[in-house]
Amino acid sequence: MLKNFYAFCLILLTCFHPKVEKSKFTISKNLSTAKSHMPWTPKEMHKRWIEDSLNVDVPKLPWKIQWEIQPLHHKIAGITRLIGERHILIDLNPMYRYEWDHVYMHELVHAAQIQEGRLTIVGDLWYWDGELCDWTIPWDERPWEIDAEARTRAMIIQNSKNNGDTYRNK
Repeated sequence: MLKNFYAFCLILLTCFHPKVEKSKFTISKNLSTAKSHMPWTPKEMHKRWIEDSLNVDVPKLPWKIQWEIQPLHHKIAGITRLIGERHILIDLNPMYRYEWDHVYMHELVHAAQIQEGRLTIVGDLWYWDGELCDWTIPWDERPWEIDAEARTRAMIIQNSKNNGDTYRNK
């Protein structure tokens, strides 16, 4: 009986607890942006990359990209999840706020890896190029992370050259 009471209280707390700052970024024919009061919003380079890299099917069937600010493990800057057909959720860790331009782009590359079929999820199992992902190897040695980081850096550097911006690598 006491367990049921605790479970009920936990459900109530979960339902009525105010969430951390949150917003959506939906891609369709008309790009919409996150709410203006947010401390960070996806940049034009992110929007262009989504339009050019994720929405390339003919006919164009847009992917819905949603992002949220969520507390994550202190070593995790962001997480990308496929939460529905052609629907990606990206969680950004507030601890990495000053790196979100980079983190969001990195997570968008994971979205592209999912779209390309290189990174697949079957139940709770993740596969990279058909091989079961080994989460015990260090982050910087995981092939899907190496690919995502290389593509992210190339995209940000190219954007910086095109716009005359400077990109600080942290």
